[in-house]
Amino acid sequence: NSRYPPYLYPDKVCLAGNKTEKILLHEEYQSDPNPLAEALCEDSPNFAYASEKVKNIAHARLSLNDWLSFLIDPDIYPAITTTGINKVMAITTEPRVENNNTSLLDWHTQQAIIELYSDSGLSSDQIDDIMKHKPQVNAKSEKKSEMMTHSSISSSTSKLTPPPLRTLGECCLARFFHDDYRLMKTMILDDREENLTSVLPLADVHSLVKTACSWGNDEQRTSCMRDLASMIKRRAEFLDYSRGSCENVVGVVKNVSSPLSSLPSEKVVREAEVDLGTIYYNQTTGGK
Repeated sequence: NSRYPPYLYPDKVCLAGNKTEKILLHEEYQSDPNPLAEALCEDSPNFAYASEKVKNIAHARLSLNDWLSFLIDPDIYPAITTTGINKVMAITTEPRVENNNTSLLDWHTQQAIIELYSDSGLSSDQIDDIMKHKPQVNAKSEKKSEMMTHSSISSSTSKLTPPPLRTLGECCLARFFHDDYRLMKTMILDDREENLTSVLPLADVHSLVKTACSWGNDEQRTSCMRDLASMIKRRAEFLDYSRGSCENVVGVVKNVSSPLSSLPSEKVVREAEVDLGTIYYNQTTGGK
């Protein structure tokens, strides 16, 4: 939004779920994420419509690149000095196998707080004392559970669980947010990670972007880079454009070949009748 750049006006653009989002998700798309996600593939006839509609979803309306555009846009970032901004900190939420498929968000957040206290000149003893007396929010508390609830769930009045995202929709979404994966690749210091070659780092960004994992102790730095690499690896197959469209990648077949496929669809009634295990096709056009 050129009127309200996210990095200057977070209060204007970071909005909670609203009535428009609720109508979009639960009335227009009937709480099924797949039609919208699959329409976000560039070769979808509904791409233009879907790419506008997704902006009505609070958590999806702005990408990572939107939030960090002041460090990515070459027309903006040359004016930013390390005196004005001296640190970019990536705090990841990725659940990895080696972490029992759980996110280390709480731990990363605590490490970030300690880092910021240290940057402000506090001693280790002072920081320890503050952390001991800092109010803790239990990971399973009702308050935190409500805060972390996905907006597609919190805005729903139904108790039914939405259908899972199909692989095609996952691929379309990954490609729709392709530049965000490129941004994450830029933040990884060790470029030797396997299976990341399908995603190229952003070429012309502020040098601070490349230091997003360069804070905290060695454990924090390593975990940060591994989390980012894990996010990219899970989508690497989808982000490999040399494999063609998402339909090619996931092996989706639009039209299944059948005896009726050569007939005009409006003249054919497919009625499957089961008789002793045999399926017959009755055709209105005098077929066999």
